[in-house]
Amino acid sequence: MNRLLSELAEFLILIGGDFLFLVVAHLTPKKHSLVALLCGILLGTLILGNLSVIAWAEPINVRADLSSQHISHRLSYFKEDSTADQAIPIEEMLAIPPDQWRSLHANPNFGSTKDTYWFSAELTAKEDYQGVIEIDRPMLDDVSVYLVVEPASKDLSHLSTEKAKPLSANITYYRLGDRVPFATRPVVHNNIIVPLDMSAGKTVRLLMRVNSGGIFLQFEAQLWRDQDFYPHVLRQYILHGLFFGALLLVAFYNLFIFFSVREPAYFFLVGHTLTVGLATAIVLGYAYQYLWPENPTLNSQSLAIIAPVYRIFVFLFCLRFLQLSKRLAWAAILLKVFISIDLLFLLAYPFDIYTKLYVLFGIPNLIAYPIALLSGAILWWKGFKEARFYTVAWIAYVVTWIIYIFEIYGFIEYSPIHLNRFMLSQLSESILFALALALALADRLNIARENAIELQKVGEQAAADAQMLLETRVQLMQTEMERIEQEQKAKQEHLANQAKSEFLSNMSHEIRTPMNAILGFSELMLTEEDVPNQMKEDLAIINSSGEYLLSLINDVLEMSKIEAGHIVIRPDHFDVYALLQDLQLMFSERCDKHQLSLSVAHNDNVPQYLYTDSGKLRQIIINLLGNAVKFTPQGGIALRADAHRQDDDLIRLIIEVEDTGVGVSEEDRGKVFGSFEQTQCGVASGQGAGLGLSISREYARMMNGDIAFTSQPDQGSIFRVEISCQLGQSEAIASPQTIRHPIALQAGQPRYRILIVDDQQSNRLLLERILSPPGF
Repeated sequence: MNRLLSELAEFLILIGGDFLFLVVAHLTPKKHSLVALLCGILLGTLILGNLSVIAWAEPINVRADLSSQHISHRLSYFKEDSTADQAIPIEEMLAIPPDQWRSLHANPNFGSTKDTYWFSAELTAKEDYQGVIEIDRPMLDDVSVYLVVEPASKDLSHLSTEKAKPLSANITYYRLGDRVPFATRPVVHNNIIVPLDMSAGKTVRLLMRVNSGGIFLQFEAQLWRDQDFYPHVLRQYILHGLFFGALLLVAFYNLFIFFSVREPAYFFLVGHTLTVGLATAIVLGYAYQYLWPENPTLNSQSLAIIAPVYRIFVFLFCLRFLQLSKRLAWAAILLKVFISIDLLFLLAYPFDIYTKLYVLFGIPNLIAYPIALLSGAILWWKGFKEARFYTVAWIAYVVTWIIYIFEIYGFIEYSPIHLNRFMLSQLSESILFALALALALADRLNIARENAIELQKVGEQAAADAQMLLETRVQLMQTEMERIEQEQKAKQEHLANQAKSEFLSNMSHEIRTPMNAILGFSELMLTEEDVPNQMKEDLAIINSSGEYLLSLINDVLEMSKIEAGHIVIRPDHFDVYALLQDLQLMFSERCDKHQLSLSVAHNDNVPQYLYTDSGKLRQIIINLLGNAVKFTPQGGIALRADAHRQDDDLIRLIIEVEDTGVGVSEEDRGKVFGSFEQTQCGVASGQGAGLGLSISREYARMMNGDIAFTSQPDQGSIFRVEISCQLGQSEAIASPQTIRHPIALQAGQPRYRILIVDDQQSNRLLLERILSPPGF
């Protein structure tokens, strides 16, 4: 029980020291962390390495009142001649004088050797004693134990067992070790156990012939009473069971994480943890007891396979976890070199040179493990948080490993407690590695989450930009399609207008030909003196209807030209006052005929001379006056002119035509300026085609103006025209030419013969009738 408490105390000291170093390193500035790390390793090595207690050899008194007694440091040893062909018989060993035996004064520790050593001790008991001798080193290859009872006893039944071989009347022989089938052991246990049954007053000489097969020859021998040995075994099994259970738990945990995140570092840690457990099971003898009890050869050589694999896994873990190839290239190169060395150890195994190379087993570790530790410390100092627990884990492991190396090479006394400490350091290393991985994974997940959030923002921004770009492109495509549609529509309208214009032109030509004949002959007949009055009235109606039809054709052609864009503004200098006077004279007769009053006036601010398209202005006013006369049954019509100066040279001319006619109803307001649309009054009048106001408005807009109106049904209307024009010059106005009509040729003129050529007979006849009276 005391030993178990001691081992637990050492474990708590070890782990507590590691975490204490972690806290101190957190509180220490970065530049001092590496120094603190190296000091911690050195201090831990000195403290833990001197926990062994050296006891001086003295005669062994087997006491029945003690639960256990350490006897290995009281043994004497004798080195067997390695050149001898065979082992020294037990009888010769018993005859060797005491002065040729050497005292140990410590647990046997001869390092790596192929030599065979004999160990001897005299056991005396004052009372009966029943117990066992425990040799706490299962990896010893060949152990021969001889129990010699002095003085000789005739009855050896108390020493004889099924697995013991009595050599003589007073000698019992056991052959043990890991090259002997496990089933031959007298006690089923992972360690080498020899039963011991002593009578009071008797002396038993213990002789052991030990050969390690080239591996490290070291062990600790201890006496146990029967009643205390099996509770001790139970405690040992519990302690070791906790160790292996914790390793398996760590391994399965990391394996689960590996399959979840597919991070190779977890796989390497799983391999490291499992091989650590298997190597420990081999060292402790559990592998021989439970895994291959019938295969001594495999048992003696299994560590040669597991140890290099174990180191390869841990070095791969270091490379992957710390990303040394990127962060510390030199450390990565060195660890890869040691991985190659371990691969050479594995390749050497089939050639049976393992025992020759085993002496070099710990040398790479003395170099590689500090490099792995130093790498973590440097990266921790550089600010990589995942290196914290990694470094602490290596501190715990390297300190105990250095102690173990010092022990197996004989620098310090061998003790099984060191092996237990080594086991605890391996466990803490695996746990701390797993914790470091978990923290690193958490950091990486946080970084990945932050990156994901950032990528999401970037993605959302990219999506928004893409959406905006898409919308812009769609808008551009729509605009382009609309433009193409408008171009196609405009082209179609142009083609339609052109076709319409051509059609109307052709129709106009076809209609004008007979219409000219109708108007021409009707005018000629009206000039005839012998035509009856009744016929003159009929001819006047024919002539009036023809002129109306001709004006209608002209309006249709004019509207067609406007729609086709063939109408252009042709500005000229003209006299506004003269224009108003001409219009008054033109409509006076018509107003008198309908018994309507007509007033024409202009304000003084209206310039006399303006520069714009006078023809189109005249046509606008004529259309407005014509509509006023047509839709005013009684009352009168007023034509007013006004002007506003916009700048020094630009004039805004305003023309208003007011009547007292029928007005425009609310439902007909939208039809006033429509092409080929008439109000109800227009339809009722039976005159016009609904083109006059439409043409007038288009003319006004072409002259940077417009036409608007106000109207009250049965009260009349006011049409207001506004156009922009410039001041005119009187000098630029051409003098009017007098139009004279020929009556006859002057006397004495020769008679000319005129050839009339026309494809229409009516035209030829009309021209003949016009030219004949003057004398042609």
